[in-house]
Amino acid sequence: MKSLYAFLYCAYLAHMSCLGAYGLPEHILKRHLAAWRQLYFLMVLSFSRAAFFKMMSQKRWALSWFMTMALVWIFIFSKLLPLALVALGIVSVALAYCDGRYLLLPDSLVFLLGCNGLWFSRVSQGYEALISALWQLGVLAIVLCGLWRLIDCLSQKQMIACGDLKLMLAIGAALPAMFWPAVLFFASLQGLLYGYGMKLWVQVDLETFKIPFGIMLLSSMMGLVCVRMGFNIPVWMY
Repeated sequence: MKSLYAFLYCAYLAHMSCLGAYGLPEHILKRHLAAWRQLYFLMVLSFSRAAFFKMMSQKRWALSWFMTMALVWIFIFSKLLPLALVALGIVSVALAYCDGRYLLLPDSLVFLLGCNGLWFSRVSQGYEALISALWQLGVLAIVLCGLWRLIDCLSQKQMIACGDLKLMLAIGAALPAMFWPAVLFFASLQGLLYGYGMKLWVQVDLETFKIPFGIMLLSSMMGLVCVRMGFNIPVWMY
């Protein structure tokens, strides 16, 4: 029964993530939706069959297909993957798609990632762990805003987008404070390799080229979440 509940939860999460990845960015770019409007829009769409079938009828069905196959795999091998890893992975795929295609991280999906991370990593440990996590997130928010202003003042241009800052806070909810420097280090390393790789092979101008840094943050987060959970690939997969 627990596996069935986990599957239904992940299916609904994948449904919301697909709608958020397909529908939200275009509406945000056209109307500049505020964060609370994004959440309302996503919640309404998630219960709309017409919106889902309209999305599936379009040619951009790759994300939906990938998530459906992932859910089938998770349902069959549910004992191998913790629900927290599955939930974070589903929302991370949708956010990576948005960042790679639109260079945009919808607030609603970032909020969804943070809530899932906070619930699975802190709330399950008790009230004291939740209070400690909220204090740590408050300190992280102050530090990130200070660094953001400092980098902007030194470089005289926006180097880090607001969406990346919100994503860092959401990742901070999913991981303990000891992992935060590692997330930034590995994400920065990936961004450095990606930027100079694009410069060498595609001859892009790094002064104007925009790197989807959110993808690097998400990949670093998922790797460290796996490390924290002690997730090992089964022997039969080799």
